[in-house]
Amino acid sequence: MPYFLTTGYGFSPSQAALASTAFDLAGLPGVLVTGWLSDRYFGRRRGGVSLIMMLGAVASTGLLIGLGGASATLFVVLLAAIGFFLYGPDSLLTGAGAIDIGSRRMATFAAAFMSGIGSLGAVVQEFAISRQYKPGEGLGVVFAMLFCSAVLAAAFCAVLVWRNRRGKGI
Repeated sequence: MPYFLTTGYGFSPSQAALASTAFDLAGLPGVLVTGWLSDRYFGRRRGGVSLIMMLGAVASTGLLIGLGGASATLFVVLLAAIGFFLYGPDSLLTGAGAIDIGSRRMATFAAAFMSGIGSLGAVVQEFAISRQYKPGEGLGVVFAMLFCSAVLAAAFCAVLVWRNRRGKGI
């Protein structure tokens, strides 16, 4: 993100580095809000709160695609919103959700497996972005990939909610 903020918005390298932390910094309250909502209103039905947060991520990503070019400030705010909405479900599903899925003996394995899949995603993202991004062409393709992945994650959460309502569990 610092590269894109420097080349796309004319940020200095230090400004871009600082602004790019908005994604991660907003993720912390996202985790806390998601956990609070899960405990307070959803109980063990973690798919529902994850679905709400993922729909927020889809909306934020759509707004980033549509309005992110209007100003650097709006771009950073929308980037923070995406972090807010993504970190919560990630934390919930790789933590408490993994414990719910795994038996008492397999909870650690379930958490490690989910975390490993997430780490694999970070590796694949670097490869995919470097192959799709062409300097001078803008970030449309990169944002489209982000949007599609958010839609797929929301669809997965919707399937979890549907299965839970049918009594099938996770």
